[in-house]
Amino acid sequence: MFLTQGQARWVFHTKAITKLESDFIVQAQDLEEVFIINQAEEFATELYKLALKYENLKLKKYAKELQQDLDVFNVEGAKSKVSQFEEIINGLKEK
Repeated sequence: MFLTQGQARWVFHTKAITKLESDFIVQAQDLEEVFIINQAEEFATELYKLALKYENLKLKKYAKELQQDLDVFNVEGAKSKVSQFEEIINGLKEK
């Protein structure tokens, strides 16, 4: 059985959302409670890898912007982005 391109995208999208909700949301919540730069960098890196794997431009942009804030030690900007993570997931679900 072969999937159409649209069906394949839906499967990848569903898998990405599941991964975000099961793994990444917990990390984001932990970072909101106690913001540790090294953990935030790891979060951004892994999120970027996931965005590349599932070819999600919105998630890729978010992860890249978070990493840029961390690269220049813009902690407040990075914290702000982490606090928006659930909104990002919800936006992806609406697609």
